[in-house]
Amino acid sequence: MRSEFYPEEKLYRKIRPLEAFWDQERNRPTSGAFKDKRGLSVDRQGERDEREVVRTLDEHLPQEGNIVSISHQQCIDIEIAVKYLPIPENEYHSELHDSLQCIPLSRIKAKRLSEIVHILGV
Repeated sequence: MRSEFYPEEKLYRKIRPLEAFWDQERNRPTSGAFKDKRGLSVDRQGERDEREVVRTLDEHLPQEGNIVSISHQQCIDIEIAVKYLPIPENEYHSELHDSLQCIPLSRIKAKRLSEIVHILGV
């Protein structure tokens, strides 16, 4: 798989546990769903269709949760660094970082993600 992302390529994340990271009133993920000091794990779309990505996420992360997506270009637009970091058990693994120098997303960027991600099947 190529290491570069296409602008329209989607990045997917399963939000779990819902009790902690889902705002029922707004029916949106909370900004806390996008905070991780080690880098926010996402799966890149690659050459897969969305159904295959969702099936794979549900198989690898069987806990209840909602899947959200965002395009690579949307991440670039809000100045989030997207890194392709495959791991042995997941060739699609990537991470969202605040910048090339800073890993955890700022509160502002995490909040922005919570506002603009596309929610699948909710």
